[in-house]
Amino acid sequence: MLSFVSSAVFVGIYLYTRNWVCNDIIAICYTFMFLHLIQVPNLKISTILLTSAFFYDIFWVFLSSYIFGSNVMVSVATSIDLPIKIQCPKMIPTPVSFCGLIGLGDLVLPGLLVCLTARIDYIKQS
Repeated sequence: MLSFVSSAVFVGIYLYTRNWVCNDIIAICYTFMFLHLIQVPNLKISTILLTSAFFYDIFWVFLSSYIFGSNVMVSVATSIDLPIKIQCPKMIPTPVSFCGLIGLGDLVLPGLLVCLTARIDYIKQS
């Protein structure tokens, strides 16, 4: 009950302020929850998943601007104001305010492989 109340208060603070620090904390919590709940059963599926995500990212980040006229992945990630990305504002003074960002998929998918290898190591040590 305590975790529900504390998370509800934290999400309420994020919804009220839209602060990037709150966004990042919620996004990191989503990442840990996803890695805790979802398990990849073997290395073959993990390899297929990571290879597919690699080519998916290449297309949407680098090639979509030639087809659609703009970078679809960046425009979607910057226009949605939800904790689906980790933001880090530039700490140097620049004329344009810009945040560096990384999507949660770029963290979760390699994290699934890391969790799989950690599980395999644990089983082999037992």
